[in-house]
Amino acid sequence: MLALLASTAALLTSTPRSSAFTPGEAVRPSEYDVRGVHGVPKGTFLRQPTAPQAKALDALQTQAGVPLQVEYNGLTATPRHLFSHAGYLTGPSGDAPETVARGFLSKWAGVFRFSEEDLQSLRLRTRATLPDLGTTILVYEQTAKNLRVYRGEVLINVNRAGQIISVGSESFPQMTISNTESISPEQAIIAAATSLGVDDFTPQSMGTRQVLKSFGDLPHEFEEGLEYSGGGVFGDDITVTRTVFPLGNEGRIAYKFNLTTPQYEGAMWENIVDAQTGQVLRRLSLTAFQAGGGVGVGRRSTFRPDVQDMVEGFNPGGTARGKVFDALPTTLSGRLGTGRATRTGTEPNFIYTQPIYAAENVTVANSGRGFKYSQVLA
Repeated sequence: MLALLASTAALLTSTPRSSAFTPGEAVRPSEYDVRGVHGVPKGTFLRQPTAPQAKALDALQTQAGVPLQVEYNGLTATPRHLFSHAGYLTGPSGDAPETVARGFLSKWAGVFRFSEEDLQSLRLRTRATLPDLGTTILVYEQTAKNLRVYRGEVLINVNRAGQIISVGSESFPQMTISNTESISPEQAIIAAATSLGVDDFTPQSMGTRQVLKSFGDLPHEFEEGLEYSGGGVFGDDITVTRTVFPLGNEGRIAYKFNLTTPQYEGAMWENIVDAQTGQVLRRLSLTAFQAGGGVGVGRRSTFRPDVQDMVEGFNPGGTARGKVFDALPTTLSGRLGTGRATRTGTEPNFIYTQPIYAAENVTVANSGRGFKYSQVLA
């Protein structure tokens, strides 16, 4: 553990900087995360589950009556994916999915090393129900000091019978905040811009903006973000929010924002910048580049598949705001939003003259046979 802390401290000392660009010669920067090449490491090579965790997991397996499969968060040794090939984690229940999920987390908090404070800090961020399968997807996000923990969450799938199918995602129990805010959002933007090779950029304030923080079929909730002009240097205006960036047992208060770079073929970069040191803790490209091209159903995606597949993609038709990317539909295709493809092919309505898949009918869709049409090709 001391070695892990030492390596984390070492990583918090520098940020890679992309070379300054000249028109036509820009080389796209690399992604970066102080926690490792792929962000949060996986497995137990850095840290082992505690004895109380193992005991709680054994008790859960006994009650479930099926062998459990567990994949671990490498920084916390807590489950990032908990499921069984042979059955469910809980028995049937007539309670609401949220009640089932909260009850499970409370009863089996020891499996995740959650304290009572951790449990109380979980906020329901996303709720979406797949109509044909009857599964409700719940995403609870962690909060600390009234700030959202960056991708610190628990995702729970509850079927129509009230049984928990699986529990997953990265969580960071008993985390302490190790810094304070010493730099301004403007300074954070300048630091991120400089690390991308964009020098001499000065953010210009445009006031505030309400940023959506609840998704799916939940009532809309917002947090206030600070808005800055891209100034003709970046392709979009810049909205800054505050977050806590998890390093394991430790969290850093940070600024979160996107920079859209015409200098790098229009790539959009998510940046997390330490609010005390100004170090870029994470730089993630939100843009994918695929060979080829086309129009209609033949177009290539511009948003990364792992970003497209977020549960937040289950928004009702017609509610999308702001940028809409080629690869992310405003609603899912098929009956009730989940099912086989109902259109593609020929303009103007893209309906197949000889369909590969016929449109779902009520009987077939309600039997649960439907599937989600690819968000890459929709």
